[in-house]
Amino acid sequence: MPFYKQMLGKKLTIQDLESIDPEFYNSLMWIKENNIEECGLEMFFSVDQETLGVLSNHELTPGGEDKAVTEENKEEYVEMMTQWRFKRGVEEQTKAFLDGFNEVVPLHWLQFFDERELELMLCGMQELHVGEWEKHTVYRNYTRNSKQIVWFWQV
Repeated sequence: MPFYKQMLGKKLTIQDLESIDPEFYNSLMWIKENNIEECGLEMFFSVDQETLGVLSNHELTPGGEDKAVTEENKEEYVEMMTQWRFKRGVEEQTKAFLDGFNEVVPLHWLQFFDERELELMLCGMQELHVGEWEKHTVYRNYTRNSKQIVWFWQV
């Protein structure tokens, strides 16, 4: 679902994070729900990231290594961490996918859908209820008893 939201250009939220990384989501929710100053946590607006065994530091905001997370700015920190988690290391791949997809189906055509409808359009339904489909079919230039229609439902 979060990727479909990205395709639609919608902002990703911490609730979207729960479906792809429950542990990270729970950690951020703990920060939101608790007084971090009382816990004595020393957090800053930067995050360490390991890529292929190499540890690097990423500042969430310019000067983030020196900007402490406080009770007053923890919402901003949680928001930045959420966005970082969705984008870390995949910005180029996501852009390349969207550029390619846009060549086949212009992305502005998708703006009429929400993320659930987009998933349904791209992936289809997991289960087909043929009886419901047949029951609600509207026929044009055919009737329910037309030879081709009878064959279709038999198949």
